Amino acid sequence: MIVSTLGLVLKEQVGESLAIAGYSIGVVTLTGIILGLRWFIDGIGSLILGTIADRVGRESSTMFLFSLGAVTLIVIAIYSKPIIFIPLMLIFFICGTTLYTLLSALAGERGTRSVASLATAMDFGLSVGPLIGWSIAQLGIPLSFIFISSGSVYMVSATISLRIWLSHKS
Repeated sequence: MIVSTLGLVLKEQVGESLAIAGYSIGVVTLTGIILGLRWFIDGIGSLILGTIADRVGRESSTMFLFSLGAVTLIVIAIYSKPIIFIPLMLIFFICGTTLYTLLSALAGERGTRSVASLATAMDFGLSVGPLIGWSIAQLGIPLSFIFISSGSVYMVSATISLRIWLSHKS
């Protein structure tokens, strides 16, 4: 939902371009830079972030990252200034990359049924997310609801992670 509507959200926030240090950066270029950084985080960061999360603990890291992702998305919905938006999006992407790595590892530990369930859930989210995001835009609902709804999904995921973590801890 976030990635598919990022350009539209940036266009609403900054207009056609953003002036930085006397240079004008078009919203399309800015979107490309942010998405490029996301892929950089995925490519380079997953190994490092996954290792750190493994040392902290997979279940507790999962709960923390879902919570951090939810808070980040809610703050983005409230404060839409580009100077805040861009670093928070990068934090959100770090959470997403690490969560993907952790959830894949946890599913692998729990067997083929868990891997299949994760793949199905990922496919479902990747197909429904953009539909929800663009429906919000098409219905004239404020674009901040894209972040609020995504943050809500992350908060539900944090709650589920907490329950799983507590059940394994006892």
